[in-house]
Amino acid sequence: MYSLQFGKEINSVQKFLSVFVFAVIIAGTMNVSMAQSVTSKSSWQSFNVSTQTGSFRVQFDLVMSLANTQGYVTVQNGTITDTPQGACIIYVHQSGVIWARNGSSYTSNGTVRFTAGTSYHFRLEINVPTHTYSIYVTPSGQSEITLGANYAFRTEQASVTQLTGWGLRSEALAGSYMTVSNMTFVSDLTAPTVPSGLSAGNITQNAFDLNWEPSTDNVGVTGYEVFKDGVSIGTTTSTTMSVTGLSSETVYAMTVRARDAVGNWSAQSSAYNVTTQGISTGVNVAEMTDVPNMLIYSDESGIGKKVKFLVPSASIVTLNVYNVDGKEITVLVDEVKSAGEYTLEWNTSELLPGIYIMRMTVLPTGTNKSITFHKKIVIAE
Repeated sequence: MYSLQFGKEINSVQKFLSVFVFAVIIAGTMNVSMAQSVTSKSSWQSFNVSTQTGSFRVQFDLVMSLANTQGYVTVQNGTITDTPQGACIIYVHQSGVIWARNGSSYTSNGTVRFTAGTSYHFRLEINVPTHTYSIYVTPSGQSEITLGANYAFRTEQASVTQLTGWGLRSEALAGSYMTVSNMTFVSDLTAPTVPSGLSAGNITQNAFDLNWEPSTDNVGVTGYEVFKDGVSIGTTTSTTMSVTGLSSETVYAMTVRARDAVGNWSAQSSAYNVTTQGISTGVNVAEMTDVPNMLIYSDESGIGKKVKFLVPSASIVTLNVYNVDGKEITVLVDEVKSAGEYTLEWNTSELLPGIYIMRMTVLPTGTNKSITFHKKIVIAE
């Protein structure tokens, strides 16, 4: 925990770009956005928004012009002309560190240092009745950082019952200023319902279509994010997504979450496991006949088979066993072998009685054309 307290507040600088503030009301929810950016100057700039008396979210992007930039971004009740009027305060210090006000002092749960010219996305979760707020910062290209959790409003604003605007000011240092853009106040904090009814179709060896039931929301669902084994693989506005580039005979845990019009995300759905198909041997078992260069017979122990095969020339040899559905059971050989005859032992004691297929692939060294042989095997009870 880092803390900083000052007896005297700083002053600030720069130009002011024209601002156009507009409000969009959807289903009784107020979403106030700034269409253009604002550059700080040495006097306070104050902007009114819809009155907020409950829980709401403030988001904006902030860029500092120089490494020694110093200034404030505030959320307050009424027009701000002095720093103590700010209830929620982001403080950019000339040492390169970003702080937030917690009651009577500036502090942070985690150190966030800024780089001039880099954009930092801020998310403030504000609760007026409890006079607390949490601050999250996402440096460009990085993950979100918790700057402060459940911080108290500035001491002078501990009894405020509403917040109606935001303000900006920076230190009067030559060439030093802050630029705020994409300022948004959102009072809709209700996330969509969690997606349900996950199912899969068109399952192949390396792809499938994932489907789910649509989520609902008090404002409106605008999209979904799909996860494979906990990792995001993309977003979509529909209730289906094609999942490709997979491995055969593999189980994938799929989850989905929903997003609404103001950026609230639902929790991820319960995992739905999808298993891709096995590799087909391409052999019609009923029509398959023995191949002369492969001989299989029971070993002396009675718990397995001996496999004798011929390699015509130095080659990369693979010897796989599949069931009749094309699912790989085991790999007996996968290595380079010289020309000659080989014999290996294969323990079949744990196999169920039935028909199996042995496939040997031979790729002669120095070539790119392989030869494949198959053998039908009957495992008796």
